[in-house]
Order: sequence, then structure tokens, then C-alpha cells
Amino acid sequence: MQPVLHFVVNNQIIARTDTFVPVRNSRNYLYAEFEFQTEDWAGKSKTALFHSGDGETVPILLGDTDTCLIPAEVLTGTSFSVSIIAGNLITANIVVVKLYESGYRTGDILEPSETLYEQLMTVFDDTKQTVIDSAKTAESWAHGHEEHPDRQKDNAAYYASEAKNAAKEVPGRVKEGKRQIDDYVREKEIQLKGETGNVYFAGFAVVKGRLKMYSDPAVDKVRFHREGSRLKYRLAL
Repeated sequence: MQPVLHFVVNNQIIARTDTFVPVRNSRNYLYAEFEFQTEDWAGKSKTALFHSGDGETVPILLGDTDTCLIPAEVLTGTSFSVSIIAGNLITANIVVVKLYESGYRTGDILEPSETLYEQLMTVFDDTKQTVIDSAKTAESWAHGHEEHPDRQKDNAAYYASEAKNAAKEVPGRVKEGKRQIDDYVREKEIQLKGETGNVYFAGFAVVKGRLKMYSDPAVDKVRFHREGSRLKYRLAL
């Protein structure tokens, strides 16, 4: 079983639906997952609110998965509460989660979770860095960048020049292709020449109900006739 507490949200009512047994004093382990079943929460920035005992409420900004790590500050008592807000302003009721006693006795002070401001700044910094990296990549592929020495060449001008050079070579390639075809035809003509010195390709004609095939009508001809299911021919010189 995954260490996830599952909450279903209908309008302004939250209900816990999982059977996981949470224990006190865990850290970076227990998660809360929210399933929003009504459209009023769709497309809005949502923040989970965790509270325990006399401590301050710890807000956690939810991401695209509507899941967050439960802050360690609220896992030290016998229970903690969960609520959620969104937009400007949807609120919800409070759900109390019981915590079972643990064997943890060292008494170490846990580091506090990030404040909501710190979370927002982290998201902003990550987004800003992504934009900066994308800009550097685009610039490097266009005309080089000092952080990408392998892309220093002005790529836009380079590929334009390459295309121009390739276009200049097209007429020469066409001429060379024609020359190769002519050479091939001449080679085959030499191979096919017989004793007469010329090659004539067969031609067919129907003369008075008979199919005739000619190689050179002035020299020879082949005549066909049918006997039963067989087609026979004779050569008439």
C-alpha cells in the first residue's frame, strides 16, 4: 500500500476514502492526494492547508497531479487537520486525521517545510530557468552561443549557403545522369547485335485472322497458327 491519504472533494465538502494508517513523526514520506469531483475546482490554482495542535497552518501549493507531501510539522501530535482552498475564493470543510504513536524518541527538531512564498518562488525560478535555457538553445542553433562551443557556426547562414551550393550542382548532375544513361544504352546495343549488325524488336499484327510476329518485316517473319489447344509457329524467310 502506498503511503498516500486520499481525499475526495465535492464542492466544499472533503471526505477521506483511504485505509492507510499514518504514524507520528514521519518525514518526507506521507502524501495527500485530492480528487476533485465537481467542475467548480477545475482549472484553478489549489492550495492544501495542514494544521496541527497549536501550530500555524502550513499551506502547500498543489501541482498538476493534485498531490503533495504532507509537512512534517503537522505529524508530531495525535492528529492533524486538512482543508483546501482555490481561486478567489473557494473554501472547504476540515477533515481530521488521527496519528498513531511511533517509536521515535530522539527528540530531533525537524526542519520546517517551505512557506507558500518559498514554494511559489521555486516554481517561478524553475520556469524562469527553463525559458533561459530554451532561449540559449535557440540562439546557439541559429548563430552560436558561448556556452555551446560546438555550435559557434552561424547555422542559419551556413545552411542557406549549403542549399545554394546544392542548387548550383543540379544542372551538372542532370547532365551526368543523361551521359550515364546514353552509355548504358550503347553498351546494351552492342551486346544485342547479331551477325546482321542490327537488332530489331518484335512486332505483332493480325493479318486475315492470323497473329503474326515480325522482327524485321523485310528480312524474316514468324507466323502463328493454332492446333487444338496449342499455339504453333513457323519461320518464313
